[in-house]
Amino acid sequence: MRSLFIRRFSVAFYKCFQIPAGCLAIIFLLSSACGLKLPSESTGNPGPDAAAAPARFALPSCPQPQNPESLKPGLAAVYFNDFSARHLDALPEYNPAKPRGTKGAPITDLNRHFGYGPVFTSGASQEIGMRAMGWIHLDQAGEYAFHVLSNDGVRVFLNNQKILDDPTQHSDQLAGPVFVQVQNPGWYPLRLDYFQRKGTATLVLSWQPPGSGRFTPVPPEALAHDDI
Repeated sequence: MRSLFIRRFSVAFYKCFQIPAGCLAIIFLLSSACGLKLPSESTGNPGPDAAAAPARFALPSCPQPQNPESLKPGLAAVYFNDFSARHLDALPEYNPAKPRGTKGAPITDLNRHFGYGPVFTSGASQEIGMRAMGWIHLDQAGEYAFHVLSNDGVRVFLNNQKILDDPTQHSDQLAGPVFVQVQNPGWYPLRLDYFQRKGTATLVLSWQPPGSGRFTPVPPEALAHDDI
């Protein structure tokens, strides 16, 4: 690769400036010997997360719902209107004892490409913040993987631990995967903080259960909530 680069560059440089190609080859070989990289060898800037290893979490056991049969389908939702911020840090702090926001109808699934339409059950398509809360049923022991596609920002908390964090304004963007080791199957607390500022909107939470071999959206039957 290096010799090919030298030959091509030397010919082009010779045509432009009438400098003997052999002299150019010597210059490039000397620069390489001194530790200088040729342009074709430049590593560039891969971005802050390009080489990051996927995060891994061990999920501790948690108290199960007192009466799982009484859980309601989907996730409970509260909305924050006129949310014009560009970062989820502006969303009110989470307080399970005193939920803030305007209560909406439950969210039945997390596989939504809204386009320019309303975000979930908010009735709004622009400048809306949302907090979805409830349970997710992890019915197998082993390693689960999760990723989330969002537009705009999203944070995902599993058993009160933040596992996915993509909190800024952006177009459709995938965060993850992360890997979660489950020792005891059961219901685990799930929370998503999300906002849509303007334009199109998307939110799809996907998982790869143990042994499945591929990602699919988390199915509605795996989501449930208590009254808030």
